[in-house]
Amino acid sequence: MIVFRAVKDELESIVLVTTKNPKALKGAKFFETSKINPDEIKESTVIYDGTAEEAVRLFPANINVAALISLAGIGSTKTKVRIVADPKTDKNTHEIEASGKFGKFSIKIENVPSESNPKTSRLAILSAIECLRKICDGEIQIGT
Repeated sequence: MIVFRAVKDELESIVLVTTKNPKALKGAKFFETSKINPDEIKESTVIYDGTAEEAVRLFPANINVAALISLAGIGSTKTKVRIVADPKTDKNTHEIEASGKFGKFSIKIENVPSESNPKTSRLAILSAIECLRKICDGEIQIGT
């Protein structure tokens, strides 16, 4: 997220495209009001296209990357999110494209889903463990 801080004042747009297996998306609030049934998705399908703010509300266990990018970037109402359900994927993929006065950059991250919780990635778990380790070692101070 350092790159977002470096260009924050010049950012004009951020688009996140997240692709996950429909099994990893099951149980999301989105499906309570949608006509889409994750069990019936047979090919790569865009199931959501909107703001990060709404994506986080509709997919709270699946799209924490959108929340993080929104905080580091241009906010949750200006950050655009597209969620793709692909039954053929075995990865949680996040493609981020940002543009502004500085130019444009894109980042693609392919994560292996957690064995115990396919809604999240192994990388997210390892990142959380490292953050907790730094707090316990005094490298990060909270509330000071």
